[in-house]
Amino acid sequence: MDVIKITHPTTWAGEDNPADYMCLLSLRGAINERASYVGMSWNCPPILPHLPYNRDVMVAMQTALYRLIPYFVNHEFKDYAKDLSDFPRMWSLSDLVTAEHNIALMPSPGSLSEVWSEWLKAMKYIIGKLTHIPFSNYGGEVVTGSGSIHDPPFDESISEAIKKALENKTKHTFEELPLTFGTWSGNTHYSHNSEADTKDGYCGYAELNAIHITKIAPPRPDTKFTMLFKTYAAKPERPCSYSRELEKSVFGGVSGIAEGISDFAYTYNGEKKLNIWFGSDEKIPKNATKPHSDFPDDEDDDSPTIRRSTKTGFEARLFCVLDLSLGLKFK
Repeated sequence: MDVIKITHPTTWAGEDNPADYMCLLSLRGAINERASYVGMSWNCPPILPHLPYNRDVMVAMQTALYRLIPYFVNHEFKDYAKDLSDFPRMWSLSDLVTAEHNIALMPSPGSLSEVWSEWLKAMKYIIGKLTHIPFSNYGGEVVTGSGSIHDPPFDESISEAIKKALENKTKHTFEELPLTFGTWSGNTHYSHNSEADTKDGYCGYAELNAIHITKIAPPRPDTKFTMLFKTYAAKPERPCSYSRELEKSVFGGVSGIAEGISDFAYTYNGEKKLNIWFGSDEKIPKNATKPHSDFPDDEDDDSPTIRRSTKTGFEARLFCVLDLSLGLKFK
């Protein structure tokens, strides 16, 4: 008895005839490949050369694809909120199962191979859109530092606060990507001296919060992919301590962080150690804007004291998705 050997494709096969037996094996392989990245299990009945249009097989692949779609990021969507509060947008069935690629309408039993061919083309088209997944399984360190000084003259207050923040840094490890980072310095106009030879007092503050990614737990150990980072950075919004109002805030970025949305890409090739920074552990933007508080003119003045502050720096949020295209065999 001859033994029939089946060679399972490791990339798309049978493309000249999408209803071909090898194309069905390719579709199953593409679903298996993507399912392995998101931890989804599914069962497919045997695909037999003499019974390529087995409806049980088609239903199993259709159901698996329905389940897979919401795991993947809609990398074609661009109309995000300006602060990325709605990022990332995932694919939905309505995005991909359209009139042109309607895998919901499965051919009826006994349909011609040409009819099945169009349905399988739609399956392949939708699978080809599933290339990006959200990801946060990074490890590394968060570096933080803070410094403050109470009531010296303006120039002295901000320089001393920054110096203290850089001298008093601490580190703690993380196993899931932090969502926020940033750094700033600022001043509160704390006291007013009416004498000409006495300067007003300004409290100085400085903070840093930087992310250092040193390792990754890839969704599969045997693959390459591109890490697509997005940041949204804005000027600080909250007043400094001892102040009621933030009089002025100035954006001051470090290490390539720009105001608004920025994109950074890193190709992962299996390296054990990474050196990716968001923020800086060595530099804090220096506030140069003096705040102006309202103080009573004298002891008999009943008007309230309204202390104001100013800041220079940024506060940012960090997001990441993986583009799996480099490592996908069925794409």
